[in-house]
Amino acid sequence: MALVMMATLFFSILQMAAQAASISENSCSEVPAEADAEQSGCLMQTKHQIFNEKAVDDTHKKAPKSKPQKKDEEVDESDKKTRPHKVAKDKHGKKEHGKKHSPSQDFDGDDHHANEDKKKKSKKGSKNGKAKAASFFQRLANVRKGLRTKGLQKKQRGINVHEMLPDELFDLAEKLFVTQEAIAEVIDNSVLVDVTHAGVNMSIRMSKDDDAVKRLGEEGTWSSYDLETLGDEAADTKDMLNMLDIGGNYGVITIAAMKKYAKRLRVITIEPAPKTFFFLKWNLHINGIPEIHHKDSLDEDQHVPGVIALNRGSADVEGQDLHFCFYKESSMNSKVCDCKRGDDGCVIVPSITIDNMAGMFGIQPIAMVKMDCEGCEFKSLPALAQAHVAHRVRRLAGELHLPDQNLEDIACRWNNGRLMSKCQRSKANQENIECAVELDCPKSPGK
Repeated sequence: MALVMMATLFFSILQMAAQAASISENSCSEVPAEADAEQSGCLMQTKHQIFNEKAVDDTHKKAPKSKPQKKDEEVDESDKKTRPHKVAKDKHGKKEHGKKHSPSQDFDGDDHHANEDKKKKSKKGSKNGKAKAASFFQRLANVRKGLRTKGLQKKQRGINVHEMLPDELFDLAEKLFVTQEAIAEVIDNSVLVDVTHAGVNMSIRMSKDDDAVKRLGEEGTWSSYDLETLGDEAADTKDMLNMLDIGGNYGVITIAAMKKYAKRLRVITIEPAPKTFFFLKWNLHINGIPEIHHKDSLDEDQHVPGVIALNRGSADVEGQDLHFCFYKESSMNSKVCDCKRGDDGCVIVPSITIDNMAGMFGIQPIAMVKMDCEGCEFKSLPALAQAHVAHRVRRLAGELHLPDQNLEDIACRWNNGRLMSKCQRSKANQENIECAVELDCPKSPGK
């Protein structure tokens, strides 16, 4: 009786195992043929198959001799599908590895020779498995590397540097920033804003972190430099107007003046900071301002309007290295300083003199000199006051920065300093700087 109950219980367990194995086999058959062997869950089931064969064989040996033959056959049939979730180990305690099992293959639990052959091949299978795993992870690393590379290329293509910049401006960007990645970064960190200065609307491209985004609009409402009457400085309405813009920044003053006098104005503008100079040139292009590429076009008999933009700083000696502290968050406050090459924000550019710039116009009158160069006026303004240049200048506009009385007196020679202002230390607190302050000019009218 006890034997019958044991046999019945054993038969029920085998039926349940057969059903579970059938589900597992169906899911395993769906594994793609090209899937990596070491990455497939079916391979682990195949490894378990070897253990199962040995376990069933041991069961046969322990089964009572009186057990019906029919049940033995059912055990063999169920044994083909049963895969216990354990990792088989060989006699040395090592995990066994084998080839991926195809669902169409049959394993006979009584076939000891086949089992022994699998054990002999376990070492070779282990090496092949490790090699495949290494190959898989290498391919994965290559795919990830490729995605990163494609991502960078996509970002650069998204900016589309060549479409945004004309050829001449792209050549300038390569000269200033060297690599296309650096060019893309400058463009990506810029913003296009609408600005109104002296009643003239324009679009200006600038660094998005620069406080000039706000300041240019505000200052354009009170420091227009009387551009509306600039044409009155010429003896004849058909005469060309000449202008010097010392400290061009993003080009707002130059663009506003050119839009007002598009057919008769010529401007020489200089800006020392490379990035700001790049945006100045770009803004000329955006606003349709023509550039003059030959100095001969400035001759008196040449009626060619436009702008000559130079990446230079103003000084009293031609061609010397000028050191500027460039503040990317406040480009309009960048100034002459004693920084050293390699210091953060230190910009070193060649100088150009007032004499040289004024000489480009020959002996023609200069309708206006706008000077706002954050300290360069200490050398540039005395040079402008020299007799052979001063008598040609009709109007002086701009800003002085912490000037002494001598510098203010020079500035007062033109229109009694009406178009000039200054930044000075606050009388209430010497640590604070206040700007847009009128000059202390004599009461008598100046030039």
